Amino acid sequence: RRGGGFPADSAMPPPLALGNRRLQLLILGMLAAVVSAALLSQRHSLRRRPSCLSRALNGMCSFAAMRDKDPSASAAAYQTCSDSPLDTLRASAPAVGGVLGGARSGLGRKHDELRARAAEMRARPRGEVKVFLGEGGRGRDAKYPDWISTDRHQMDAFALSHWASLSQASGGLAALFAEHVLEHFTPAQVYFVAAMAFLTLRPGGRFRIAVPDAYHPDAIYIHYVRVGGMEGGMGANHQVIWSKDTLPQIFEMVGFQVQLHEYFDLKGEFHRNEDDSVEEIDKWGWVERTAREMKKKEERGTLKVGNGNWTSLYFDAIKPASCPQLHL
Repeated sequence: RRGGGFPADSAMPPPLALGNRRLQLLILGMLAAVVSAALLSQRHSLRRRPSCLSRALNGMCSFAAMRDKDPSASAAAYQTCSDSPLDTLRASAPAVGGVLGGARSGLGRKHDELRARAAEMRARPRGEVKVFLGEGGRGRDAKYPDWISTDRHQMDAFALSHWASLSQASGGLAALFAEHVLEHFTPAQVYFVAAMAFLTLRPGGRFRIAVPDAYHPDAIYIHYVRVGGMEGGMGANHQVIWSKDTLPQIFEMVGFQVQLHEYFDLKGEFHRNEDDSVEEIDKWGWVERTAREMKKKEERGTLKVGNGNWTSLYFDAIKPASCPQLHL
């Protein structure tokens, strides 16, 4: 029929009179607008939160919410953070114009000193900032001038504001290092530290980690490092004795790629990555409590009695080079 009309005996036309060209064009225009808006929203969403950062941002929000003892407040805090995680992180960064010349962050004098040191290292030709976590007072700064040693007063690993502040001052960390520190943290705390490390590191950056090894076959070693058996410099006992089947997986959960260097397996067999060169050790951090270093001390005659079996679960958590850093 001419004009696409309806049979004379039809009681009423279908809801959308497809013969009406204006209506068709209107519907197509509306659909096009909806699709375009959705694609634009998705594009903006990816810009705000690259997919490789999503798991780490979720870890950040989960821990931030857990700190509130009121379940309803905790749920609300998580929802607010997960809706706008980057805004939450940026809001935690100090509102200061600079970090040199006495600028205050509001996070304490010790942390301000750390910010100033990070900014100074960032201004060097290489522009790399590397941080030892939990190394305050051990004197590693003198031996490794390209690194900054920190304790809890300078860098509170459980404070979102400290991570945001350090990221702001450093422009993104080149490396992190923690030797026999994470055994003093609970699994939830390690999850948060792993997430914040992933968000703070530059693409290709590394977090080098060493902890007592739960699969070590020496009973004396296991007794010495047992949960609750050792006090840390800040008074926290060992919370968890990690193995290669428990700790690396937390870092993989937030997006890291893991490279194991030294560890015992469940059968008590020792494994070592022979490709771990001296150059890599100097670049990413020197771990003292390893089979390599115990052998060196034995050869030099400086090995203390009873320390011959002192090894660690020792690995690198590597941020993929394709995953961008956050700019605060």
